[in-house]
Amino acid sequence: AGLVAENTIPSFIAALDLGCQTLELDVHRVNGSAGFRLAVIHDDELIRTTGIAGRVNDYSADTLNQIDAGGASIPMLDQVCDAVRTWAGVHRIDPASLCINIELKGRNTAPTVHEFIQNEPSIKFIVSSFDHQELSKFRDLNKFTRIGVLYHRWHNDWQALAERLQAYSVNLSVRIATAKRVHAIQQAGYEVWVYTVNDRKKAERLAEMGVSAIFSDRPDLLLEQASGRRPSH
Repeated sequence: AGLVAENTIPSFIAALDLGCQTLELDVHRVNGSAGFRLAVIHDDELIRTTGIAGRVNDYSADTLNQIDAGGASIPMLDQVCDAVRTWAGVHRIDPASLCINIELKGRNTAPTVHEFIQNEPSIKFIVSSFDHQELSKFRDLNKFTRIGVLYHRWHNDWQALAERLQAYSVNLSVRIATAKRVHAIQQAGYEVWVYTVNDRKKAERLAEMGVSAIFSDRPDLLLEQASGRRPSH
C-alpha cells in the first residue's frame, strides 16, 4: 500500500516483483452475476480508497470492478489469483510456491472463501480474521487450509482458541508483539506473523525474536531484514 494503491492488482504484482512470496488481502462477499464473489478491499465502506459513499456489499461485483481505487479498479479474488498465476508463468515460477493470506471481512465470508479455495488448487492459502467466530465457521467447513488467528489486543486465552481452530499461526499487531509473547507462541508450536511494520529497526527487532513473517506496506524497505524469512505484503 505504500508503493501502489492497496488491495489492487498492480500492488500485488509490485510486491511479487520485489520478491515477496506471500500476499495479504482482505475480502468481502458481494453479489455476482452467477452467485457470490469475493471483493478485495480492506474497509467495509468505499469512501477512503475510492471517494465514493456506500458500503462494499451494497454494490455488485461488476460495479465494483468499474470503480477506481487509486489508479486501478477494485478486483475480485479470482482476478487476483489469475494475475498471480500469469505473473508466475511469465517468470517461470511454480504458483504453488506462492501464498495468499486471505483476511475475512464482514459476515458470511467463510463459506464463500471455503468454496473458492476448493476450486483454486494452484496457489497456497492461509485464512485469517479478527472475527474469530467467522474463523470458526471456516474451520468447520475446511479442515485443511491453514488458519492465522489475528489479534490487535493481547488475549491471555489465545492458546485455547489457536488449539480449537487448529491454527497454523498467531498473527499479532506490532504493538503487542513482545519477545515474551512471541516466545510463548513459538513454544506452543505456532508461527508468529506480525503486522504492520514499515520501519527497518522494528523489523530488525522482530527478526531477532524469530518471527516467521512480517506484514508491511513497504516491503522494499524490509526485504534485507526479511532475508531467510517470508516477506509479506
